[in-house]
Amino acid sequence: MPGAVAIAVLVLASSCGAVEGAGGEERATLARYGIEVTPPVGWRARLTRATVEASIRSGELRMRMFEYEPEPDVLDETRRTHPPGPPRPFRAGEFASPELGGDNPEGEGFARRNFSLAGRYFDLFAESVAAEPSEAAVDGLNELVSSLEVSPGDFYPGTIAPPRFEPADGWYAGFDGGGEVRATDHAFAWASTVPYRNGPRDAPPRETLETLPAGGIVVWAWLARDNRFPPTAEPRGKGPPLSLPIKVGRLRGGFGWEGQVGDVSLYRLWGWIGEQYTLDLWIFYGRREPTEEQQAQAQDALDRLRLPDWGSWELDVAR
Repeated sequence: MPGAVAIAVLVLASSCGAVEGAGGEERATLARYGIEVTPPVGWRARLTRATVEASIRSGELRMRMFEYEPEPDVLDETRRTHPPGPPRPFRAGEFASPELGGDNPEGEGFARRNFSLAGRYFDLFAESVAAEPSEAAVDGLNELVSSLEVSPGDFYPGTIAPPRFEPADGWYAGFDGGGEVRATDHAFAWASTVPYRNGPRDAPPRETLETLPAGGIVVWAWLARDNRFPPTAEPRGKGPPLSLPIKVGRLRGGFGWEGQVGDVSLYRLWGWIGEQYTLDLWIFYGRREPTEEQQAQAQDALDRLRLPDWGSWELDVAR
């Protein structure tokens, strides 16, 4: 195309199905899931499941914005922390170390905005290579954010099922989650040799572990389809691909974990099930070193784990 450099809206070949574009002299808008954004000149952007990722070509500044659907019990708090209306513009001087403290050896700068538009809630994070980005980079970020348009509605169709452990003598089993699809999906299942005394999201399940005898076992499985960490994000390369059946020997851990309960040991495994969701698997044993018999019992429980089919990561049909 002679003359102007046009923006291209591209569908990636990978199954994650992200839509990408780069701002040129002729700009175009990326639109999916009721979210529209237009990258300014010198910026690249991608729009995947309820998430906008963008960066300036120089790499000096990047941002990620993702939709957050609060649970009913925290809706009032979310309305307080995510005020209605567009986010206020960023300033170069407001970039600082991470909010929660900790080491920042590279000296990067961070800033964020929480806001709501069209009855939907969003978290926006910006990260600068330098402690304070240039005014030009921040101007581009503000131009990109100001182009954001959000439509009301439910853009996450369908329903999903939770994982389950098939019943067995001497075991208590349960599950939670599933139902209507959301921007971020979670579901849980557990199997234990003692009555399960915790809520489904209690991790670790302390009340249950406090009743666990030396020969007891608790197996906990958490599925997550989290739009903050799509299959192409950095953590994708950190977790191994998983498929059933999972062998007990793949889990790593022992005694001395964060939140330690008595002599209970914890072994964990995290990884991707295809590009559908991540599986975070926890096995608690009632003693510091599990016996071979306990490991065999835990393996039997893992063999009874059934994982659902949640379909493809991207939910919209039209690209």
